Amino acid sequence: MYVLNDQEPATGKLDVVFKNKDNGETFVAHQFYKLPMQIMPSYTQDSDGTAFLYMLNPSSGLLQYDRIKISLELKEDAKALVTTPSTNKIYRMDEDCATQITNIKLADNSVMEYLPEHNVPFKGSRYLQQNNYYLEDSSKLIAWDIVTPGRKLCDEYFDFDFYFAETNLFIDGRRILCERTRLEPSINKEQFLHKYLSTGIYEGMDTAGTLIIYSQTDKSRLMDQLYDDCFVEFPRILWGASIPCENLLVIKFLAENVLYMQDALAVVWNTVRKEILGKAAVKIRKV
Repeated sequence: MYVLNDQEPATGKLDVVFKNKDNGETFVAHQFYKLPMQIMPSYTQDSDGTAFLYMLNPSSGLLQYDRIKISLELKEDAKALVTTPSTNKIYRMDEDCATQITNIKLADNSVMEYLPEHNVPFKGSRYLQQNNYYLEDSSKLIAWDIVTPGRKLCDEYFDFDFYFAETNLFIDGRRILCERTRLEPSINKEQFLHKYLSTGIYEGMDTAGTLIIYSQTDKSRLMDQLYDDCFVEFPRILWGASIPCENLLVIKFLAENVLYMQDALAVVWNTVRKEILGKAAVKIRKV
């Protein structure tokens, strides 16, 4: 049985703190990393001084016994967009598993856009992930988490052993959201493909994701805009949206392939950004 253990020593570690300059521009005030985690120098692409930061794994992916711990903190009024230049590849493992725990803390009036590329579990891989968001009521969050199976064209469709992902959202210290995904296709692949892909869970799709939006703006209006501008325009994606509590919007989606999903998310992000942050999406360079 594989479990997440926050007390385990980290084999890869990343700690970043964002602060504001007097002119309102956000900068990296503190950084520490231990390979295989690393960051690139931050830069500013928005006119409001938002810091853009790339996290990367120069070893190209996660291996057995990897224990990754990431901490991102935004001080008061700081604004940051954190992403990755490429997918999070999870490779075959003969023993044990790989884990990644990410803690993101937002102070008053801070804004975080956490938009990593999707997780790709390959054949024989075992992976556990936990994303924890700690917000103040006045902070804003746009974050997504996406998974798609690796090497579909090599007949390794859903051949990973174990995949677990948990997301927790705390407001002023109180947990208001807990979401978990657990996939074990290797136990009985035929049964898994029938159960998950055909009977109301994956609906024949192979890419799944969740988008979390927290702010004090009108969520009903945003829902209407997303339906008109995004959901209708991408009919090959199954969308589901709900408002679990005040100020929180959660969108679930299933796509038939990851490229189609990326095109749709670019439109969704643009709509959300305009409504929540008052600015359009920008082009983020990827490799």
